[in-house]
Amino acid sequence: MRSIHILLLTLSLSRFVCAQSFDCRLAKSPREHAVCSDKKLAANDSAVSAAFKSLRAQLSPELAALVRSDEREWLQWLDVVCPAHGKGIADDINRCLAK
Repeated sequence: MRSIHILLLTLSLSRFVCAQSFDCRLAKSPREHAVCSDKKLAANDSAVSAAFKSLRAQLSPELAALVRSDEREWLQWLDVVCPAHGKGIADDINRCLAK
């Protein structure tokens, strides 16, 4: 029984070990997998997510929705600019996302 409690505690705290803005168990895109596999990218992702959240909190609901829409477009743009198997700077998705 004690090992179950330890497992549950570990699982509940595991999201704080790597502070990305989404659940890595649900990662689908190459970008999400890259963020989940790199501590620095996870920290950067968390910081950018916190900045967007802070900005949205200061805005009217209408403007916050526009910022959220821009954030989604930016994430889609990142997937185009830093594809899984790109060329040039994008040949390494982790390095591409870090820049």
